[in-house]
Amino acid sequence: RFGEYKMDGYDNMVLQNFTGNSKNNIYGCGYVDNYTNSNYKGIIIHFDGTTWKFLDMPDVKANFVELIIDKASGTFIISGFNVDNGVFTGKLYFWNGKEIREMYSGFDPAITKLGNETFISIVYKIYKFKNGNMELWMDQSDKGYNGKIWCGRSEKDFFWNGYEGLVHYDGNDFQTIYKTDLIIAGGYIFDKDVFFISWDNKTGNNIIIHGKLK
Repeated sequence: RFGEYKMDGYDNMVLQNFTGNSKNNIYGCGYVDNYTNSNYKGIIIHFDGTTWKFLDMPDVKANFVELIIDKASGTFIISGFNVDNGVFTGKLYFWNGKEIREMYSGFDPAITKLGNETFISIVYKIYKFKNGNMELWMDQSDKGYNGKIWCGRSEKDFFWNGYEGLVHYDGNDFQTIYKTDLIIAGGYIFDKDVFFISWDNKTGNNIIIHGKLK
């Protein structure tokens, strides 16, 4: 055990994801809540190589699920959700270290970094983070592809979650390369290998899918 961290006024903390560029500069995102009521809010916590500290940020009633920091502007791009009266609502926020903006509310958004650029996937559309805003980059409504960019090397080489399974984009077109009804939960790409974490909702088994570049 490295340490225990609690925020004043809250009983519990859950971390959903991490990002960083060195062992001395890591950020985690998630939420804090109380066991006795529905009071909760999104949090970001930072590790400087010695200890973890909560960042001072505006209160947002949400569970922060993913976090990417734009290198050029320093903007925190955060995807997450909240649940009010049993209704799930996906959320997307931009935080400049002072003010936080809710950029989207609706279907579950997803964020992915390809090279030095951040991409936001919402159903059939993919946006780029540019100049502090979302700029539409690709609309696949007419082809029926929808989902999340899991991982990739660039905007001309990435994997997407299509309606039939895993889809690859080569800069010109999408191609289903692995048909499956498994629920994909994450993707990690290396020089010649790619791995996808998945879950079989029929058996409850966790499964790793491995692809190798020919």
